[in-house]
Amino acid sequence: MGYSETVKYLQEKLGKCHPTAKIEVKEELELAISGTGKTLFEIIVEIIKEHNHVELKMK
Repeated sequence: MGYSETVKYLQEKLGKCHPTAKIEVKEELELAISGTGKTLFEIIVEIIKEHNHVELKMK
């Protein structure tokens, strides 16, 4: 889940997100297009780590 998948995800998210979130999603999309910022994998790992009841084992 590199930048190409991240771009696809953010493009879809941009079409569905609340109007107040569009600026932030556009900024994230621009970063992904340029190959910087968080990848979709990193975003998913962050979400999992935020939930204390879920254990993430990276192999």
